Amino acid sequence: RLQTPVYNLAIFYLRQEYFHLHDDNLQGVTFRIYGTFDPATGEVDKSTAGEVTFEEKSTAGFLTNFDLNDKAMLRWRDEYRAAIPSCAAGTIKRACDAWKGYWKALKAWREDPAPFTGRPRMPRAVESDHRSPVYFTYADFSIQDGCIVFPKATGFDPLPVQSFPDQRRGDSAAMVKQVRVIPAPHDGYWVEIVHDISIKPADVDPNRIIGIDLGLERIATIVDNVGGQPVAIPGGPAKSWNHWYNKKLAELKKEQAGHDPRIAELQQKLQLSEKGGANPRLTDEEWEEWRARTRNTAAMKRLTQDRNNRIAAYYHRVSRVIVNMAVERRCGTIIIGHNPGQKQGMDLGRKTNQNFSQMPIFKLIDQIAYKARLAGIVVERITEEFTSKASFLDNDPLPDRARTRKKRDGHSDVRFSGRRVKRGLYKSKDGTLIHADVNGAYNIVRKARPNAFPDAPPGAQGIRGCRLHPMIRVIPAS
Repeated sequence: RLQTPVYNLAIFYLRQEYFHLHDDNLQGVTFRIYGTFDPATGEVDKSTAGEVTFEEKSTAGFLTNFDLNDKAMLRWRDEYRAAIPSCAAGTIKRACDAWKGYWKALKAWREDPAPFTGRPRMPRAVESDHRSPVYFTYADFSIQDGCIVFPKATGFDPLPVQSFPDQRRGDSAAMVKQVRVIPAPHDGYWVEIVHDISIKPADVDPNRIIGIDLGLERIATIVDNVGGQPVAIPGGPAKSWNHWYNKKLAELKKEQAGHDPRIAELQQKLQLSEKGGANPRLTDEEWEEWRARTRNTAAMKRLTQDRNNRIAAYYHRVSRVIVNMAVERRCGTIIIGHNPGQKQGMDLGRKTNQNFSQMPIFKLIDQIAYKARLAGIVVERITEEFTSKASFLDNDPLPDRARTRKKRDGHSDVRFSGRRVKRGLYKSKDGTLIHADVNGAYNIVRKARPNAFPDAPPGAQGIRGCRLHPMIRVIPAS
């Protein structure tokens, strides 16, 4: 938590400069202070307003990482020194990076707001009891006898890392460059080790393509354009963990409500207002009370973290299998179908919403991408509009949803040659049955690369050299 005051101070100064960016006092080497920010209380003492002069300001524009690290700004603050100066410098850089990300997102939003759910929010200070990440550079730690040894001021115990050789503190030529201690969202910490790695591209051909259709029953259905056997990976383990998690969480919430009758009163009032009852909606004060009383307990946080860890480990195994499959088939391109914001406003039924909206599908995509990059494989992400409805065997067109006409019910007025006849099967125009997820995965490849199947005859693309039903590949849950 020693990094939190430093982060809040940096955010405070950056926000002040943002709101007064056109003030003449901000030009040149003079920076105007609009008050003293107390990170412990979150309050600003405006009586200390004035001006400070840098010994050397790197730019006359917006504050930079170097400006904030200047002794006139943060370096002489007690919060900076208590947080270990080199680690505090990394925290200031995080604050600056947060603003850079904000500028970038704001520019993209102004150019095209469609991919966003709303205007990007300006970085803000975090609560005083917030656990902030801390970054250690090679100058702060050493590796001795298979353990990372942190500075004594942190109070961290040595961390076993058997896979790295010993290195001295401050050795810039050593393998491990940085250690990041990142608080887990609910309990515990993640430790990330940044180190040098030699990338050895695999023997792959970019014209040999793998397509992946992601789902719930089958977490991934994999096809290629070189005649390989399609593979379907069941999503059973992740679904089972999610079901177990929701059941246990409901028990904990019921127990929480049993110990606090006020929760039941507010919940009843909330349900009546949602159903259009005579009772008014919750007031702002009641909403605050509801949030405070139903806040996740320590047991709920541990349960959530356990579920997240299990699913993350399973996704690592799934992504490794997929990338290994691409290397074995010498495929240099992986195309993954997904829809940005596909979890926003879903209405697939209570159970399906509960399962799908809680599955971190985008984390699986990221894991596939970084493992593929180490093997020299390119990963492309495309929207999967109409890929499940169009017939791959009949070479149906794959139109852009935004350019299609809409019927009164809001659905696109597009007709396709085939249709899904039962769960898991798709029937083409001539009656040929193909696995529905395999059909979707082939269409994902075809949408990104219309000429990916050159050997197929016109009007019957995919029949020659493409298999229609998958082999099931079960990946152990642990």
